[in-house]
Amino acid sequence: MRALSYAVIRLVLEETTRQLSRDVDVSELHTPEVNSVARGMTVSCATDGNHGRSTAQGAQLVGAKCATFVHSGLSNERIAAIARFGAQMIRVDGNYDDSVVQASRVAAQEGWITVSDTSWPDYERIPRFVMQG
Repeated sequence: MRALSYAVIRLVLEETTRQLSRDVDVSELHTPEVNSVARGMTVSCATDGNHGRSTAQGAQLVGAKCATFVHSGLSNERIAAIARFGAQMIRVDGNYDDSVVQASRVAAQEGWITVSDTSWPDYERIPRFVMQG
C-alpha cells in the first residue's frame, strides 16, 4: 500500500522542482514551498479499495487533493476507509472497468494526475514510481 503514497510524494517533489527551477528533495517535503505546490495538485485514481486508500493517504501526507473513482459494487466500508484520508469520492455506475474509464476521462478534462500501477503506451513514468515504492 505504501507504493502509491510514494508515487504521489514523487509527483509532488517533481512538480515542485519544475516550478522552482531547482532540485527539490524529500528533506523539503514539509516546507512552505512544497506545500504550496502540493495544494495546487490533484491526483486521481479508480479503485476497488487498497489502491485508492494508498493514493489518498499519499495526497494527505503532502497536502495535495485526491479524487477517487469507485464503482457501484464497492462496499460502503471500503469507501469510508478511503474517504478518511480526505479523498473526494466519486461514485460511478457500473463495474471497476467503468470507473477506470470515467476516472481517465475526468482527470484529462480537469488536469488531474492519474495515479495507476498499470502502464500503457505513453503512461509508464508513474507506474515506475509505484514499482520503486
